[in-house]
Amino acid sequence: MNVKLISAGAGSGKTYRLTEEIVHKLKAGIPAAGILATTFTKKAAAELRERVRQRLIKEGLFDEAEEVSNALIGTVNGLGTKLLQRFSFEAGLSPNVQVMDDSEIDIYFRLALARILNPECVAQIQDVASRLGLMPEEGMFARNDWRKDLSMLCNFARSNNFKADEIEQSLSQSLETINELFDETITSDQSTQGTRLNEMINFVIEEVDLDADSTKGTASAIGKLRSLVNKSKMVSS
Repeated sequence: MNVKLISAGAGSGKTYRLTEEIVHKLKAGIPAAGILATTFTKKAAAELRERVRQRLIKEGLFDEAEEVSNALIGTVNGLGTKLLQRFSFEAGLSPNVQVMDDSEIDIYFRLALARILNPECVAQIQDVASRLGLMPEEGMFARNDWRKDLSMLCNFARSNNFKADEIEQSLSQSLETINELFDETITSDQSTQGTRLNEMINFVIEEVDLDADSTKGTASAIGKLRSLVNKSKMVSS
């Protein structure tokens, strides 16, 4: 099997190069069904297929142009589905392949968590999540939900092929970095801690020049800091 990887930036002529490669293979006698090409979008796949067909017609290769529809040209998800359907019997799977939508992914992820985490562990996580503002606001799929953050971390680890020991090492490094931001000793007086935190937040708010940095992100961050100070005043009162 001959595999060729082409990596290039936007507007550098990737579609043209892929068209040339596919046409060359078809003219060399390779059947269209033996060609696989992936794209990022369905639109790009349709454009690539049409360019190949037009190029073959222009050269009078009408039979080859008609066979282009048999080539596996599409997105990674689309081609994966087609291959699973084509070889479902060999893989021992049903040919009825469906891609899960986002809501189904959330449901199955939560079901998996329910089987892994015991109630005591969940209670501890929810206690920390509540203090960090990561508890659901309303509904099952609310924006502020620690499960979504955990799902994001799991997806990141899986996509980067992180092993368990690598994740543990990353956790240790993260804790070391966070601990450097705190004093060696922390008083148990929550009132004193809250006052000091408010002072630090107010210092940040005063130091940020919104006239010099008028971006929406900065303004939003300052607004959240002011809201945090107001909430802490309400709690202390």
